[in-house]
Amino acid sequence: SVQLCEQALQRRQTIVQTEEDNKDAAQIALPLIYEGTAVGVLFVKVARNFERADQYLLESFTDQLAQNFQRRELRSKD
Repeated sequence: SVQLCEQALQRRQTIVQTEEDNKDAAQIALPLIYEGTAVGVLFVKVARNFERADQYLLESFTDQLAQNFQRRELRSKD
């Protein structure tokens, strides 16, 4: 999972890895990027019922999460 997260950060895009024997299961690494700055990666493991629409929902969530992390970091520097 760490390698998947590193790939997501390097590529700056969501990486979805499904299992060959169970296409309903997935590991998803979503880079947290705010205003061009990578602030982390969200890793989600779905055991069943994964659909592509879930990816888009997670991606919209990561935008807000990245903004919150960046805001918290800026506050700690003040």
